[in-house]
Amino acid sequence: FGGLDIYSFELPALLRPEKVTYVKGTVYDAETKELLNGKIQIINLQTDQVIFDDVSDYETGEFLATMTVGKTFGLNVSKDGYLFYSKNFTLDMKLGDKPFNIRIPLQKIKVGGMVVLNNIFFDTNKFNLLNESKVELQQLISFLNSNPNLSIEIGGHTDHVGDDKSNLILSENRAKTVYNYLISNKIPAQRLSYKGYGETKPIAENNTEEGRQTNRRTEFKITKN
Repeated sequence: FGGLDIYSFELPALLRPEKVTYVKGTVYDAETKELLNGKIQIINLQTDQVIFDDVSDYETGEFLATMTVGKTFGLNVSKDGYLFYSKNFTLDMKLGDKPFNIRIPLQKIKVGGMVVLNNIFFDTNKFNLLNESKVELQQLISFLNSNPNLSIEIGGHTDHVGDDKSNLILSENRAKTVYNYLISNKIPAQRLSYKGYGETKPIAENNTEEGRQTNRRTEFKITKN
């Protein structure tokens, strides 16, 4: 009645704020360790909505962005003269309690330089692209358009589950699918090639699900600059 009384009420579920966590990153040159100001984009892979679009600090190379728990996000970092960097975050309620702290090494563009396309997805044992892959593919198309003298090889890789021949065929079909997507988006075929490596080039142990998931990847390699 006019004093400093405190009132409370139950907030309807639809109006409650969603739980969030954050990603804090540092961008730097992979060879010289020089701190870099790179362009940072974080995209909701389900909706293709860009939720963060900024550059890392000119002096410290750092950036800080929030992400909503329970969703899947793609992170893209780019800078002129460098290969771009990609990563994805699937944030469940448990993981959301812990912030992400990552260091992002950018490689200068040169023959042999390679990028793992962490945000390209396929159904299990299939080679049709899932909708969540489109953001990453558009990033690759933009990169190729910005660097018209580059030629690349698309490489497909699998884990060691299944027989060697099936894995080789699957990896080649997946690489070819990306190759065809780029051509359909007006990237000249003479700048592109593709190859399936099957399970022959693992980058992680195959004895854990996390390791196998890391080995199931699509990447590109600079073949001409």
